Parts: sequence; C-alpha cells; structure tokens
Amino acid sequence: MQGTPVVNARYIVAMQDISVEFPGDPYDLVNSAVAIAELYLPLLGHPSGPDPHTVANASSTPDVTQLRQLLARAAREFDKGKQIAAACSAAADFIPDPTIPNAHLAEFLGSGSNLDGMILRHQQAHEASRFNLQRLQLFKEVIAPDDYRRLEIIAVDGVHIPTKADFKPAPPNPKPRLLTERLGNTHLKHFLQAMARGDCIALEPDFIRDIITRCAYMDLNWVDKRDEFGNPVDKGRVCIDPTNVEGGDPINSPEMNLIWHEMYGTIPYTDVTDFVSTMLMHAEENHFPLHEGRIWKDDVSNAFGQMKFDIPSVKKSAIVLRVPEPARVAAQAIGKPMPFVLHLFMLYCYFGWGGASYAFGVFTRALDSIINQVIDGILKIYVDDLQGFAHQSVAAADQAKAQERLRAFFGPNAVAPKSITPCKEADILGWRINLTRESIRPSDRGCRKLLWAFFLVPVQSAPGSQLKWTLPLCQ
Repeated sequence: MQGTPVVNARYIVAMQDISVEFPGDPYDLVNSAVAIAELYLPLLGHPSGPDPHTVANASSTPDVTQLRQLLARAAREFDKGKQIAAACSAAADFIPDPTIPNAHLAEFLGSGSNLDGMILRHQQAHEASRFNLQRLQLFKEVIAPDDYRRLEIIAVDGVHIPTKADFKPAPPNPKPRLLTERLGNTHLKHFLQAMARGDCIALEPDFIRDIITRCAYMDLNWVDKRDEFGNPVDKGRVCIDPTNVEGGDPINSPEMNLIWHEMYGTIPYTDVTDFVSTMLMHAEENHFPLHEGRIWKDDVSNAFGQMKFDIPSVKKSAIVLRVPEPARVAAQAIGKPMPFVLHLFMLYCYFGWGGASYAFGVFTRALDSIINQVIDGILKIYVDDLQGFAHQSVAAADQAKAQERLRAFFGPNAVAPKSITPCKEADILGWRINLTRESIRPSDRGCRKLLWAFFLVPVQSAPGSQLKWTLPLCQ
C-alpha cells in the first residue's frame, strides 16, 4: 500500500451509535470505530474497493445498514457455529448408496481377506488418472536429482509415514466427536465421494477384527472452506486428525518434523513480497508498464491425493465412519440398507498428516522447474497454488503451457476448475493486487477475517477476567 487511507469523518459518525448483536453478548463498536473505518473505507462501495489512497466521497460513505450487512457477512464466513450449521444443512438430504462399500467387502472376502493385496489393486487401478512413474520419467532431465529420487520412491512404493520405534497404535475411538455429530451427514457424504474416486477402502468391522488390532486409528475433523468472494466451497473440507488420539501414539509430533524434513527436504514456501518483487523485476527487465501485465492463477486438483501411501502407512491411517441414523433410514426406504459403521483405510495422503506438506514440497519444487522451463513470464508456487504474471501478449499462452504440464505430470484431471484467466486484478496469497492502479492491499476476505477476529470475537468473558485464549491462538 502506498499510503495510509484517510478516514472520512461522516463514516465515523455513521458508526458511533452502532451495537451489533450476535449469539451471546452484544459488542459495542464505538471504541473500535476509527480502526474499523481505516480498515474498511477502501473496500465498501465497490465490489473490489475504490482507490484506497483517496478520501471517500459521499456516494461511497457507508450507512448503518451497509455496516450491519458487512458484519453479518463476516459472521457467516468466520463464526464456527454458523459454518457447521451450513455444512450440516447442505448434507441433510443426502441419501447414501452402499454399492461401493458392499463391493469393497465382497472383494475383500473373495480375496481371502487379504487387505494388502486389495490396497495394491486399488492403487494400481487409479494410477492412470494420477501421478505415476511413467509421467515422472517424462521430466527426468528437468527435475533436480535428489527430488527425482524422492519422487521415484513415491511413484513406486508410496509415501511412508514414519513413527518412533516404540510406536503404540491408537485403537478405534468408541464415541464420535461432538463435531462429527453436529455435522450430520457431512462426513458420510464426503467419504462416499472419496470411495468413488478411489481414495479409500471401506470395510465393515465385523469382518476385520484381527486387522483392527494392528492398525492406527484417527478421528475426523472439519474446517470451513471458502473462495476469494467468501462463498462456501464444497461446504467445507473434511480433515483427519492424527495429532489428538486416545489410547495410543499420534503420528504427528514435533520430533517427526525433523524426520519429514530429512526425508523430503525443506517446504518451499513463497509469499506476496516474493511474488511482487519478482513481478516488478520482470516488468522492468522486459520494458513494459505494469498495466500491460496480466496475472493468472491455477490450482492442482486433489493435490495431496496424488501421493499414494505404502502399505504400512495405509494401516496407520484408519478411520471409523459412523452412518447417522437419518441417513440409514433414508437408505433403507429406497431398499439400499447401509451398515451402522464402516472402517476406512486411506490409500492416499490427506489434510491433517503433517508430513503431507513436506512430501508435496518435492512436487512443488519439481513443478517450478517443469513449468518455468516453458513460459515467458514468471511463476510462483505456494504448495499447489500457481500464481503467474506476464505481459498481456503472452500471459494466456503461459497459462495454457502451465496447464499442459500439470496434466502431463498429474493426469487428465490435474487442473482444478477454479482457474483465473489472465487479468489485471487478483488476490495473491491474501493480498489484492491491482495492475492498473499499481496498488496492493489486504484482500477483501482477509479484511473481513480481521474484522471478525479482532473486533467481534470476545477474548474475555468479563472485564478484568482472564483471557479465554492466548494471542498466538487467536492469531
């Protein structure tokens, strides 16, 4: 940002007597009026925000109704209770189909209850649509030797979950977490879709009693997921929690960080400073003004799901999936009864295991080499998010080349549908970049998150009482 926004006096006046009620106590915004005005003056009155370096005129001065709408939107986006309720509602009418789990059980029994062989068959059946050895070999000359060796091991044997020598597997948790119950059919809907993609194997516990005792179990988790406009994406993201387990050892731990680093190297993170400085340097070296440049973005579809586990690691990634009673009743009504409980075995990496970010870091470094070799502009990659910049004459071609290489490396479904074609204004790693105005500011969603976290979330139950949580946790 080139300067501090000037606060319009009427904007403050419009806010001075506002008290907004959310579940719980009302929060008086008088003391925060100036800070909120400074934060939101650039954003209100225009979908992407007017120029943040000018004083707002009368037409952009928000009234009380606009402010209430803004606060209500922040609550919808960031209030955990509202997020969970929305996800539960979205999955409420879901009627499960037991066809896939029934097929898994039949295959398991027909193979002499051989889970290891079943794991290999399922992974081999989905090799053509994911990262595999043949795809890797296309880029042997481009990828750094150490990373090529790591990727070769992943392609042939799979990602390995390391554990300490005296590791004690956690047994199945006999009770679901409260979060799982509040989410209704959300987890069931997600994992039936995951079964259809080939991400996991589902078996009924009565047929695998001896296997259960040799596996490490984890509980389910869930986080909200939104696009840059604050709209729900797939009604959230189901995660697995390998950190908080009962009756055994977690596969996530601080000491494992060192082992993951040794196995896969440093995670190659970029940030907005890196992107902007490289963008400015590229424009200067190629003698064109920023307004002639274009930003484009792409995303690897099912990124962690590109990495298969080896067989021992599949058995360290077991989950109990309980079928809610309303879903069982709905399935029974159409003549397709569902079992009460399924045990899932994850065949591919997932959100929650800390080593997945390290393992995918190898892919990030490889993609950086593979794609930068063929484009004219610049590319920065944050895990699986691609951010490119180039002159308007070549930006579209750059994005097409990047997508072509993603498909060559990961398969035909590699490019996520949320691509952003070359444009003058976009969100990059939480910051809004405008090439016409040559300006940068926090993204709209980031500002709404700040509003919610710092102005509307009470960190004290009463004046003078202890904080409900520490500042690092709040951050």
